[in-house]
Amino acid sequence: MQARKVLEQEFRVVTGRELPDMTVDVFGLGLDSLGILSLLGGLREAGYDVSLDDLLSAASMNEFVVMMADAG
Repeated sequence: MQARKVLEQEFRVVTGRELPDMTVDVFGLGLDSLGILSLLGGLREAGYDVSLDDLLSAASMNEFVVMMADAG
C-alpha cells in the first residue's frame, strides 16, 4: 500500500526512527506537537490531503493510512 510507505518514510524523516506498531494511535507514536505538525506537512507535500483532525481522530495508524489513501 503506497500510503503506508509514504507514512513510514515521512515518520523516518521527522524522527530518524522506524514507525512503531501500526495498531497504536498518534499518541502512541511518541511525537511532540512539532513532530506531529512536521509529519502532517510532509504528508501534504507528498500529495495527501490529511488534517490534524484526521490524525487525532484515527483509532490507529492503520486507520489513518486508510484515510490517507482516500484523501490522496
